[in-house]
Amino acid sequence: MGNDGSTKGTGWITYSGIMLVVAGAASIVDAIWAFRYDDTLVDLVLLDRNLAAWGWIWMILGLLLIAAGIGVMNQAQWARWTGVVLAAFAVVSNLSWAEAQPQQGLRGALLAMLVIYGLVVYGEE
Repeated sequence: MGNDGSTKGTGWITYSGIMLVVAGAASIVDAIWAFRYDDTLVDLVLLDRNLAAWGWIWMILGLLLIAAGIGVMNQAQWARWTGVVLAAFAVVSNLSWAEAQPQQGLRGALLAMLVIYGLVVYGEE
């Protein structure tokens, strides 16, 4: 059983890539929701008529996340660092919601930190 270490950490890389793709898909769903409810009472009362702008932000973020996730699974270094930056943003974003939604915010931050761990520790050959 001569394990040369070349497969060490592949589970973490796979996890990180899949989580980036899943987060991207969720962001695209958020964007579609924002486009659907633009110019409705939800938009006018809660988001001060900026729901379509948020929809475009979520759409671009989702596409970046999916591209980074696919790139991570194909061992592209640009994708690795893009994933680290986006996951760090997710940690901060989730922790900012921790006061209002403690369990969801802390879970999201933990998952994003695990993505960072996988990409930083096992992302390079």
